[in-house]
Amino acid sequence: MQDHLALPAWAQQDGGQHWASQDPWTFYRVAGRMYSSRQEPFFVTETNALAIGPSWVNQPGYDGQWRQAAWALVARGASMIEYWHWRTLVFGAETYWGGVLPHSGRPGRTYREIARIGAELERAGDLVANLVPDADIAMLYSHPSKWALAAQPALAAPDGGPDGRSYEAIFDAFYRGAFEAGLQTRVLHAGQAVAEDAAEIANRHPVLVAAGLYVTDDATLDWLAAYAEAGGHLVLGPRSCYADHEARACRDVQPARLAHAAGAWYDEFSNLDAELPLQAADGFPLTLPEGAAGTRWADGLHADSADVLASYDHPHFGQFAAITTHRHGQGRITYVGTIPNPALGQALFRWLLPDAEPWALLPAGVTVSGAAATDGRRIRFLHNWTWQESTVTVPVALRDVLDDTEHEAGAGTAFPWDVRVLLETGVHPS
Repeated sequence: MQDHLALPAWAQQDGGQHWASQDPWTFYRVAGRMYSSRQEPFFVTETNALAIGPSWVNQPGYDGQWRQAAWALVARGASMIEYWHWRTLVFGAETYWGGVLPHSGRPGRTYREIARIGAELERAGDLVANLVPDADIAMLYSHPSKWALAAQPALAAPDGGPDGRSYEAIFDAFYRGAFEAGLQTRVLHAGQAVAEDAAEIANRHPVLVAAGLYVTDDATLDWLAAYAEAGGHLVLGPRSCYADHEARACRDVQPARLAHAAGAWYDEFSNLDAELPLQAADGFPLTLPEGAAGTRWADGLHADSADVLASYDHPHFGQFAAITTHRHGQGRITYVGTIPNPALGQALFRWLLPDAEPWALLPAGVTVSGAAATDGRRIRFLHNWTWQESTVTVPVALRDVLDDTEHEAGAGTAFPWDVRVLLETGVHPS
């Protein structure tokens, strides 16, 4: 909590999601992972109350941050929020895992804010139960790939040893890029996606990211090609489609079975010791801000029939493409040959979905997520993850679910460390 929940993100690179969450985007990432288990609402069984961790980690939330965390999870499908734990223990390994009540047992600031959350949930009632979170893009998640890249990590840790979280590092870089571009992500397990018709998924999720999808089989690879052929935009990333279902490296140019459809291929790759700056190709709408770079990994990507969107600004790596894109059937396959830093990730997703809805045009540090209630009504969750009061332009008339105030379309206010639960009552502009 505290400044770890500020936007722009406190952790510039690989902070994020470990055994606990830090940075706002990780609330949405972990919630998306839980929703993906059955594509249904879920319970959150341990949210920190006063603080969480050993005796030297004590960072109780700023006023408002408990509400922000709880409503962020509800926005992405949580049907229950529990706290660990009720009263802080007075001895043992978790003496300083602070509870809703402190060591004294007397209700304090933490208790009052969590009680407020309870009252707000009661007021919102069935409207926020069993929500279906919005999705601008979808990302494939693969447990087999996660396990394979833990056994043979692709990435090095800062000390030069193996990074057992190589899969998460790849997946999270793309997830964070989408979040910071103002997009909402639906996580799909690879098996869930392949069980459905590729054309139906392409219609429902026009952008599908398969970054780090290391372990695949021929049926999955053919399904990915069919997704793009049916009109979807498939985004492949480092270590995608490299090994078969038993994690054996495919005897093929990479990405295996998809190189022709992608119009690009590689047969060598390199770890990176430092960020590798990228430069956008002329004549394409991908705009790269200053500081956009690849991190930790670079595929030696060759473009055959694909267009090169970006290349490396480097005397050796400059001979390879960094990002390519190629029309396939009615859709497209884009290959990203490096792990994007936050600036590159945000730029990439703004190119992938250039016509983001009006809600995506928000002040720095303010986010909005949407969901559908069981009766079809539309709800927006507006968060201000900063100390600054911000003016937000709302594109549709709204009613504040928590205080019943009505808001016309136009300028609204986002207060510091605040969250608003807003029901759309007007007609959204086309």
